[in-house]
Amino acid sequence: MKEAKSLEEFLKQRRGLKSSASAKSLSEYMSAKGINPISDYSAAVRSAINAQLSDSANYGTQAELLARSGLSGGGYAEYLEEAARAKQLASVSAAGERMENQYITAQAGYEDYLQKYRSTRDSKMKSLESQLVGFGIMRLDETYAIGIDKGLSPEDAATVSANVYRALRDSVFDKCIIAAQSSYMDEAAIRSYAARMGLLEEDINELVWQTGRFLDKGKSAGYTDELKGIANTK
Repeated sequence: MKEAKSLEEFLKQRRGLKSSASAKSLSEYMSAKGINPISDYSAAVRSAINAQLSDSANYGTQAELLARSGLSGGGYAEYLEEAARAKQLASVSAAGERMENQYITAQAGYEDYLQKYRSTRDSKMKSLESQLVGFGIMRLDETYAIGIDKGLSPEDAATVSANVYRALRDSVFDKCIIAAQSSYMDEAAIRSYAARMGLLEEDINELVWQTGRFLDKGKSAGYTDELKGIANTK
């Protein structure tokens, strides 16, 4: 993956990547829980159809016996056939209701799962962000790798990296501006220091533009003692 030149480019590269650390979708959640409403419904419908066929065969046998006994023509056979169809329709209808209830129950369980997942994830992300800011680790590739190592998804690790970067970026800007004001750093010195600190190319260009009014006061042949002192405080 090519090196990002801006924070937006970095986030675009990482977000959308999937991993086992990502929250499950509803279908994945249902599969993990062994919930399969469509399969259960289909099995119930097949069972109802088979039951009707079996009942129809039995009713046919009974109708045949009635005919041999001279009792045909009373509508009893038709009544039995209609009863078989009604039983099938009732069974299919009940299966449909069970399927709907399964989906409702699964959706409620899934929403509860998501709430717990997000709460745990958010707490983990905030804790890691705080640690990284405290350590002054700003480079996106480093903070991203740490996030992945801590079990975050690619998208969440990228979010942590971006938040840490934003939190430390202003500090780097302030230090460079102060150094430019007091020691007349030239553009090369500004760029070198900012790059070592972990600023992206887009932000380095912005920093050089902001310090331009101080750079016009004079040029430095190299790093000043003050610049070295700032670099040692990172």
